[in-house]
Amino acid sequence: MVIFVEILFSLLIGGIGFLLLKNKDDLLGIKGKSIKKTSVGFGVWLIILAVAVLISILVWGSAPWPVTGILIVAMFSTMLLGIIISQKMFH
Repeated sequence: MVIFVEILFSLLIGGIGFLLLKNKDDLLGIKGKSIKKTSVGFGVWLIILAVAVLISILVWGSAPWPVTGILIVAMFSTMLLGIIISQKMFH
């Protein structure tokens, strides 16, 4: 059951990264080079974290600590992404 939830989080993180890469030119109505660099950087970073979660599941099985560390990094990354996007929207 724990592995299923970990795989679900990995798919969620990877999906966010893929959508950032897909919508890199026009993200939430923001256009320009600055948002393109932001979405490409965070998109690649989130995909790397999703793959790291899957590798961690393969190596350590259902041990929660390695995956939890990666998920905490992913949570802070998405929080930072939200702060950067809101600054660019309202600046």
